[in-house]
Amino acid sequence: MKKEILIDAVKFVENLQDESSILVIDGHFFNLSQLKAIQKKLLNSDRELKEMGIVVKENLSIRRALIVLLQEKYYPLKTYNEIDINLEQLVKQAKVRFQIENRSINKLNTPQAIHPKNPCHHYEDRPLEKGHYKNALKLLVNPCQLFFQDENAFINLVTIYEDILNC
Repeated sequence: MKKEILIDAVKFVENLQDESSILVIDGHFFNLSQLKAIQKKLLNSDRELKEMGIVVKENLSIRRALIVLLQEKYYPLKTYNEIDINLEQLVKQAKVRFQIENRSINKLNTPQAIHPKNPCHHYEDRPLEKGHYKNALKLLVNPCQLFFQDENAFINLVTIYEDILNC
């Protein structure tokens, strides 16, 4: 969603030809060079957005938000048993970073239940649960790296997604 809005904004700004154009956005006046400078900052990094006082919170279910956080923090680990994970703290972090749409985590009470380390084995005899997990991952990997701050965690998740599609 964020990328689509930015792409539309980029196209709009690029199509402007008149250097003397003045645009009014929420009562603020911008000339073309200012808009192009803002455009470059927006496209370069989320850190730039934060420095400009712009906070973007993506809408995710609690499970997807927790998958992102678990993936970013623990993707190099072979198993979650190697570390003590405070799930309540992780939920709090998810609520700060993302706009949570579906807050229900009924059966998802452990990191392994939320985002299993070996999903093909974990869901081997549970095709319905495997389907739910695939759908959760599909949204996270298809709009590119939209939800991730760690590129390696994202790349690893794409590999997991491709694996679970084939098992």
